[in-house]
Amino acid sequence: MFDKLFRRERADSMQQQAEAILQDALSMPPMQGLGNVDAWLSDRFEKALQRQSGIRLLLGLDDLLRQLVQGAERTLLSIYTNPTKTTLLLQAALPFSSHLQSMYSQALQQEAATMAKHGGQNAALQSAIANCLFWSGKRFLLQFLQSPQQTFRWDQVQTLHEYAHKLEVGGLERLSGNSSQLPAVRRQLAYLLLLSRSLASDLNGRQTLLADRIVEQLSPMVMLSQHHSADTPFGLPGDNGPPTVSADRHAPPPPSQQALYFGLGRCVTELQSLEQLLLQQQHVPARLDPNGEIDIAEALTVLRSLRMRWSGKQVTRKAKRIVASGEVRVIYEFPPIRRVISLRDQADKHHGHEPTQVKAHIADISASGLGLLLKPGEQWARIGRLVGIKQPDTPCWSVGIVRRFAAREGAAALIGVQVLAVNPESVRLVEKSADSKWERITEHDVYRNILAILIPGPDNKSFSLLTPGKVLMPGHEYGMALGSQTQEILVRDLLEVGSDFALYQATTATPHNPIPSISN
Repeated sequence: MFDKLFRRERADSMQQQAEAILQDALSMPPMQGLGNVDAWLSDRFEKALQRQSGIRLLLGLDDLLRQLVQGAERTLLSIYTNPTKTTLLLQAALPFSSHLQSMYSQALQQEAATMAKHGGQNAALQSAIANCLFWSGKRFLLQFLQSPQQTFRWDQVQTLHEYAHKLEVGGLERLSGNSSQLPAVRRQLAYLLLLSRSLASDLNGRQTLLADRIVEQLSPMVMLSQHHSADTPFGLPGDNGPPTVSADRHAPPPPSQQALYFGLGRCVTELQSLEQLLLQQQHVPARLDPNGEIDIAEALTVLRSLRMRWSGKQVTRKAKRIVASGEVRVIYEFPPIRRVISLRDQADKHHGHEPTQVKAHIADISASGLGLLLKPGEQWARIGRLVGIKQPDTPCWSVGIVRRFAAREGAAALIGVQVLAVNPESVRLVEKSADSKWERITEHDVYRNILAILIPGPDNKSFSLLTPGKVLMPGHEYGMALGSQTQEILVRDLLEVGSDFALYQATTATPHNPIPSISN
């Protein structure tokens, strides 16, 4: 019996017990697993500090601890339209990450004091620095999800940053021999730099979590240097704000702070490549979306936002929002939107019932769109979805795209709609044949008829076309019927792919042959 008790108190036995507890937590619901591990680890860590083994305990468990908090993030992504569940999970995940950051800080101080007295290898210290930077990032991410006005306080990790800078110049690498963990430190510092530039209040919770996944994938491509150059144009400022949102490209850092410059050129290039990949393949790669729950339009929204910020550009609203009130009718899905648009000012006399028509209250308006409050239970609303909007004082339907989504208490939602046109037109497109005949009536359908929505342009030649998916080919000519009028058009470019539509830029082309009249 005494032999068994002795073995349970051994360090390796405690490590095995901790791993078993974490494995059990990984099989539990995230909120329960986080709470159980947090309480157990806090008690064990205090005892490990007394034995001067705190840093070894944390390093041995870090992989499992990361799996636990990443499982919570995956759950947050899927439940973020439920404010109650989101709040409860954040209330468990945020203290968990904060405690891990605090524990690493204490363990680092203890290990540094031990090294100052006895010397030795500092590989464990370097690993702890990298892990502390990781948990600092997770804490910032979860704080931001809870309160999107949060800004990253660089003074909270200033000591770690200075330590990492010494690693840059080789000050600590000489002590660590062949077991240097410098690459891990560099990556986590790059992760923090990239994360502080990526999070913004105009991205909702799901988009913020997707942005974090992209940051994790691309952080190794951040260039870090002590020297200012064209490849590293951004610098770490002396204030407590994010070092990249208002980065000064020319002013040197204050004398009390060592320089750290960084460049994001490769990261921006990778974002552009990923954006093209999404447009071509029409699905989000498994590395960013292992469970297949991220919509292509939502991913493209995040990529474009990150590309602007990583290029050093401020992302601001194009128009000021004004609080308003009133009720509007909203219709979703491409076919019914096109049908009500084709009726024009006769839409109110249409006796048919569109099953995708709902009512919404106006929350605010701007020069570019509307903020609409949906009633509880409207599960159709999501970023990148096409909608038609009918206001009581207008005879026709407008067409727009959902650009913002914010969950509200009671399963309600607030959506921001960018209005593309207040006077859209329903049109029919026909593929041109080799002999310039637009349409043949045979026993087989030789040419496709594509029903589309025309968005008028600033002049009579250029315009945009909305279609139900990617059905047009840029560079090709089509015939277009608008009422009794017909003309030839050239599709120039694919501008956007949304949740249930594609948006193209087009112009009129010089007709080659007379075209018979075909009704829309």
